Amino acid sequence: MVNYSLYIILMLLFATQEVYANSFVGNGGSAGDVELLITKKQIKESFDKVNQTSESNTDCECLPYFNNRNECAPLNQLNSEQKKYCSEQLKIISGSVISLITDNNLIFNWTDKNIFVDDNGQSVAADAVANSNLDSENEDKQKTITINKKTFLSSSQAQRVFLITHELLHLVKFEEKYLSDSGTVGPFLGKQGQREFINTLAAETVMQTYRHGLNYKYQEALTRVQNYKKNWLDFDIILATSLDSNNNTYDLSAHKGVQLNYKRYFNQFGLNLGFKSLLGTKELLTSIEVEEQLSVLSLGVAYRFFLSEDTLTAFGQSFINLDINVDFVSSKFDISDPFISSSSSDSAAGLSANIKYYYPISFMWLTVGMGFSHTNYNHEIVNLEKNAINLSGNVGVSYGF
Repeated sequence: MVNYSLYIILMLLFATQEVYANSFVGNGGSAGDVELLITKKQIKESFDKVNQTSESNTDCECLPYFNNRNECAPLNQLNSEQKKYCSEQLKIISGSVISLITDNNLIFNWTDKNIFVDDNGQSVAADAVANSNLDSENEDKQKTITINKKTFLSSSQAQRVFLITHELLHLVKFEEKYLSDSGTVGPFLGKQGQREFINTLAAETVMQTYRHGLNYKYQEALTRVQNYKKNWLDFDIILATSLDSNNNTYDLSAHKGVQLNYKRYFNQFGLNLGFKSLLGTKELLTSIEVEEQLSVLSLGVAYRFFLSEDTLTAFGQSFINLDINVDFVSSKFDISDPFISSSSSDSAAGLSANIKYYYPISFMWLTVGMGFSHTNYNHEIVNLEKNAINLSGNVGVSYGF
């Protein structure tokens, strides 16, 4: 039975590797998704503030907090006419930006490759790019923004807002046309006037996030550990008890100890490798001491499911793991009194199933769970045959990486 179960576990494990894929972002399922989701929310809420007022509430000027930072460079170069145009246009296009960023047809894609864009006939590196071939004849074409993941994750949140706003503005019409990074627009003259204008609006959007406290609103979600990690190390304190009665006087029904687990997820399925060390003791007739040491090596498959789609909350990041394992059990039994001692060892294979809840705290996870296992071994020195179903409870911590 154990061999058959091990065969099933291995087949399930290899099957999980074939179905792993991740082409969309923004759902909290991979590195960067929470950061992107928060960036989109900050941009939307900034434009909500602009759109909700009857008149423009922007001045397109740098806040003192951003002095000498790159986010303010476009604003520091503006003349009075450009500031007025920036303020007016931000108000005019606010509704279009809100509609775009909440449109399910807008697709964000990650890439690990370098991004290059055309700049007046030259290929230059970029951190993100929007599909740039939109015009009045194909404006219904799928709108996409491709982002270099490494650069995005290494950027500050203000830089992320600037970057994504810049790309969004390439997908919004200004005066009935889409803007590129070259050519003039309004009082923004010169070969790169449109780029300077878009950068100005992106910089002012960053200022809006700070004016309205949106930079603090999501700080907890940005610093909280996330569940997309593939590798997990668990450490637990465990208490176990036998559910079957045994009339043998020397039987130990309760054990306590520690367990270590390593899990590798390929998607929601994964591999579990565990080890636990348990100790049970009892005293008979005030002088006879009985002790059993259990060492259990486990190999199995794991499956986890998430309790909420709201990845910005602690509950939304929490999850439940189920694993089924083949256990290789080693038992060492000792009995002694003041005059003599004797010991016995035996080993066997069995099965176990465990359920554990993971909740994020600081940079780690708090875990609590329970499990069932079956053992079958014997110690002839006390005529003890162990054939029992065991229930265990555990509490511990976990680290994902």
